[in-house]
Amino acid sequence: MTRVVGIYTRISQADHDTQTATHRQEAACRQLANARGWPVVAVFEDVDISAYSGEVRPAFERMIDVIERGSVNGTVVWKLDRLVRKPRDFERFWDVCERRNAVLASVTEPIDSSTDLGLALVRMLVVMATFESATRGARVRALFEEVARRGDAPLGGERPWGLTEHWRDLDPEEAALLREAAKRIIGGEPLHRIVKDWTARGIAARNGTPWTGSKLRSTIIRPRIAGFRVSNGVVIGKGNFPAVLDEATYERLCAALKKTPCGPRASPPRHPPCLLTHCLQCARCGARFGVSWTETGSGWSTRYICGTRRHACGSVSLPREPLDTWVAHQVFGYLDGDRLERLLDAERSGLERQDPPSVVAMRQDLRQLTADHYRRRILTPRRYESVRRSLCARIDRDRAIFGLETRLPRLRQLAGCGSQLHAEWDSMDVSLRTDVVTAAIRRIDVAPTGRNARSAFDADRLTLQWSL
Repeated sequence: MTRVVGIYTRISQADHDTQTATHRQEAACRQLANARGWPVVAVFEDVDISAYSGEVRPAFERMIDVIERGSVNGTVVWKLDRLVRKPRDFERFWDVCERRNAVLASVTEPIDSSTDLGLALVRMLVVMATFESATRGARVRALFEEVARRGDAPLGGERPWGLTEHWRDLDPEEAALLREAAKRIIGGEPLHRIVKDWTARGIAARNGTPWTGSKLRSTIIRPRIAGFRVSNGVVIGKGNFPAVLDEATYERLCAALKKTPCGPRASPPRHPPCLLTHCLQCARCGARFGVSWTETGSGWSTRYICGTRRHACGSVSLPREPLDTWVAHQVFGYLDGDRLERLLDAERSGLERQDPPSVVAMRQDLRQLTADHYRRRILTPRRYESVRRSLCARIDRDRAIFGLETRLPRLRQLAGCGSQLHAEWDSMDVSLRTDVVTAAIRRIDVAPTGRNARSAFDADRLTLQWSL
């Protein structure tokens, strides 16, 4: 039987553009495959992904799928812990290999999975890799705790606002702004007014993103502002770094913001996920919306806001309650409408699942790429795998945007039930309401307005894109 193998490489922490470790792993694996006369037809590379954390590894999943389809019947790795670090991942991988009579070979270990003894050795090495990852994590945690007890700055992480790199000195400009904000907050000025003033003065937060009230609050209320060192959310003493505020000023600031000095910040009560967090998208920057909680005299107010995620513009928000109610009524009308029935009838008559033109074109590009690599031999394996990964990611993205794989069956169940849902809506669990909304709506684009864009609800700002 001719062995046709794939190579799997992985590195846990690295920069995608500059790392070379996976390339070295691949070269060593190719030497082993050539020595055994095994043609290499695919290379699977996971960069900056841990095998111990449980995070999904795209290349690892593609490799299992390729073995399942029978396109390859062997895997070569530089070392077993590059492939798996948890027994359950190995058992899942090996279950597919056994069904397809695929083998596993390692460059640095005497692994021969074709024998019972060799397979037992593989399983033992997987257990040892798991133990190594666990003990390494314990060592790292112990190191972080020791650094915290000494009062030193944390190892790694971004520079906090108000301090220089490695927390050595105060940043004069940022520290002055934080002191100004603390003075204004203690004097009774609301956070949103300070943020508005800073925005008008061109003062931006990290990476040039605009300040928001919640962002300013979380920055200025941290105990490190007063020179305290925190470990696992608990203040453990004074730190070996300069303080932006003295302790007396920090205590007055905490009182103004209704927080216990050096203690945990008051948090909003735990609620089920809000109804529209999976649907709302900012028309200005394209970011998904999150939820912002603000404490008021009568409790907590909730807003959907573009600004809770990295690279979001942070300039668009809407109050949750009128928006949820308005969208729900739009969904009821959509489900009872004739348009949905006509479209579902068209789907039943033969349009059950068609790819959009962009996906059709990319699939043709993928076939051409495969031919260029396997037939014409004009692409290196690394170049082929890089372009193929990019095309597959774009295909998956466009199919997810266009597709109805999960929504169409649910839409058929919900069609004509708008009035019934309206009557039962208030008594339904929020997860069921979210299921209805996400089945009917693909996306809601929220446009900014001029004045009072962050506080007003205006249905004209909303563009609903229905699933069908």
